[in-house]
Amino acid sequence: RIVHGHDIPAENCSCTKAMASTIYEEAEITRFNTIFATSATPIFEDGRIGAIVHTLRDITIIREGARQKAINETLGAVCHDMTQPMQIISANISLLLNGTDALPAEVQNRLSIIDKSITDMGALTHQMQQIGRSGTAASIEYTGNDRILDLHEGNSTAPS
Repeated sequence: RIVHGHDIPAENCSCTKAMASTIYEEAEITRFNTIFATSATPIFEDGRIGAIVHTLRDITIIREGARQKAINETLGAVCHDMTQPMQIISANISLLLNGTDALPAEVQNRLSIIDKSITDMGALTHQMQQIGRSGTAASIEYTGNDRILDLHEGNSTAPS
């Protein structure tokens, strides 16, 4: 009851697995906002399981460190791969807008909108780089139980 919050054995619990398999079992569970690595080792008496040694180890910091590392590496790769195409687009728009007045006003307007969007994307990649450098990435609720990275946390200049 303390670990699982109810009296019914959990299917993914190492004790439940060890009772069924009669061998050493491992599992991970999340309870009380903590991730535990669990293990269960059956002890036999007269050919039957008489007891189980059940261990729980808090691995929250280990898992959170792995999560942060994966986020930081992903953010770095995304920023790196987005920067060059954005620079190429921005340079070409600048050439088109500053190179001639012969472009129709509607085309100039659309190019200006694209240029502003590229500038906003540049600000977003900068924010992602800052999150990657800081080593801490917060998440926010998205839909249902899904969560997404909060790319604008603490950034008052983030694009809206």
